[in-house]
Amino acid sequence: MMLMTLIGIIITAVFLIGGYNIHTILVSDQGIELQRRKGSILITKIEDIIEKNPNVLKVEGITTTGNRVTRMFGVGDMGKEYWPKFKNDLRILQQQQSQF
Repeated sequence: MMLMTLIGIIITAVFLIGGYNIHTILVSDQGIELQRRKGSILITKIEDIIEKNPNVLKVEGITTTGNRVTRMFGVGDMGKEYWPKFKNDLRILQQQQSQF
């Protein structure tokens, strides 16, 4: 009983912490901006987009500071009705960046 309670608390904490970090995801001409409570991250250059399955994308890119970053995006991050538009926006941004 004690073990099950501990596992429940850990799972709840993981969900709460995951939602705490990222509030908004914006895709614009400048890149992908992840707005967080601790400060925003801007992925300016998309190097690769890997579609793990129809509901998950893995984006590899470079931030404004020059650091490499890998981020997984899922249907849960966007909502089911916005997911196709988000995937399309990422692909368009990657194509625009590859032209330069």
